[in-house]
Amino acid sequence: MPGMAGSTNVEVLSHITLGTGDVSDIEVEQDEDRPYAYVTRRMGGFDVVSLEDPENAEVIFSWTVENVELHQGGGSDTKYFKHDGRYY
Repeated sequence: MPGMAGSTNVEVLSHITLGTGDVSDIEVEQDEDRPYAYVTRRMGGFDVVSLEDPENAEVIFSWTVENVELHQGGGSDTKYFKHDGRYY
């Protein structure tokens, strides 16, 4: 419905402003011991959002490409993986 935020079957617990039109993908950890969401930026970079306290989500790490004007495109699909006990 016009003027409504979200969806009638989804409860919004927190809101973080990350920029207008800059977010291209969101990946949420599936491991309950790692309450994080990874947000890919269209202009090159990403943010790590802690969901440990869902009602007070917060950005705990941000990275952006230096000299973004030299890079074409940007990321569009977030990926993370675990190798030898470390997450990348």
